[in-house]
Amino acid sequence: MVKAAVDFRTTPNDSLFAANNNGYLNNTYAKKADLLGKMKDTVTTLSVGDVFGPFINENVYTVAKLVGKKVEADSAKASHILRSVANGDPVQMAAAQKFIDSLKTAISSGSISFADAAKANSQDPGSATKGGDLGSFAPGAMVPQFNDAVFGGQPGSMYVVTTQFGVHLIKVEKLIFKTNEMKYKVAYIGEPIIPSEGTQNAVEDKVLALLEKTKKIEDLNKIATGDLKVEVAGGLKKNDYVFGTLGSGQISRDIIKWAYEDDTNVGDVSPSLYTYADENLYYTSKQVIAALKSIDKAGPATVESVRSKIEALVKNKKKGEKIKSQISGTDLDQIATNFGLTKGNAQNITFGSAMIPDGGQEPMVIGKIFAANAGADVAPVIGNSGVYVAKLVSKTPASTESGAFGQKMQLTQGARMQVNYKLMESLKKANKVEDNRFTFF
Repeated sequence: MVKAAVDFRTTPNDSLFAANNNGYLNNTYAKKADLLGKMKDTVTTLSVGDVFGPFINENVYTVAKLVGKKVEADSAKASHILRSVANGDPVQMAAAQKFIDSLKTAISSGSISFADAAKANSQDPGSATKGGDLGSFAPGAMVPQFNDAVFGGQPGSMYVVTTQFGVHLIKVEKLIFKTNEMKYKVAYIGEPIIPSEGTQNAVEDKVLALLEKTKKIEDLNKIATGDLKVEVAGGLKKNDYVFGTLGSGQISRDIIKWAYEDDTNVGDVSPSLYTYADENLYYTSKQVIAALKSIDKAGPATVESVRSKIEALVKNKKKGEKIKSQISGTDLDQIATNFGLTKGNAQNITFGSAMIPDGGQEPMVIGKIFAANAGADVAPVIGNSGVYVAKLVSKTPASTESGAFGQKMQLTQGARMQVNYKLMESLKKANKVEDNRFTFF
């Protein structure tokens, strides 16, 4: 990787070099906080063309190259006219290019407006009726060629771009700068850190030796030190094939089958060692000793049986209540200072996705924000990953779709896809069919 870093610095084609070395070129400009590993702490000291690394990022030796940097708009508003091309057909492509060029000339001369040209000629059904209007979108929301034309363009200018969908005539309506934060385009190459066969064998020998001494579930806690840890997977049914954080597959299925054997009792440790392989790199990544902790009888669940599922939720709620009690006032800067944090700005948040940048899925927080009026302070809200205090700067009403056709189609298709499954489940339930697949696999 040290040698690769030297070659990476001098390559004339960053994208091709990255693709040939287990990497990629990020086609959009990213905030410093969104870069990989130590690159986020170093990028401000680099010049375009500089290479940084190797450094370890998620078990991969990584080298990064700064391809570009600029203060880029946080979002943009654009319109387009599309002439579709099927499967990149060269004849269709040439005709589409000629058609778009003629439209651009007509619009530039003032003989027709962009909106009227889009309504009459665009083959994008979603935007044609709106005069080509695509609304506002963030960097990276569109395919790379389209994205580069918009965010690298000038408001009021038109650009002809070819993508996998066909030929577009794009008009940049507005570039919206809410911050002047520098953003970076980075290419990465990587090499996974894979344990040798000798290391894998040594670990297996170590765990086998522990298994010989582990006869009852109480012994597991005694050996759980260092890189050995105890995890609990609950709610397992006899036909399941997904086992906790270990995922699905035959090995998970084998553990569950053992747990349901007639001679397996609560507190027993399986005599077998279960090995999991990395799905992408195929080396043995986990060695598992399994023990049967409890059996849930039919009927209402006991607290103990659901403890593994709800304990983390209860702890988070209690932590959230404690943090919330320590917050006073609505001055975000002061609150951030009190907790040693930095105030952040979240843009282009939608009610439907319930996602907060750097915060993840937070439906409760999003609900409180959207219920507020522009300019209002949102009191502390306990979310999934933290306690949030917000100020709603602005809110754009959703555009009304005529007849809500898209939503109707989506709901209808979703219902149709479930018909066969729901019908079969209803028949099984009505006839009291018992699933005995566990008896033979």
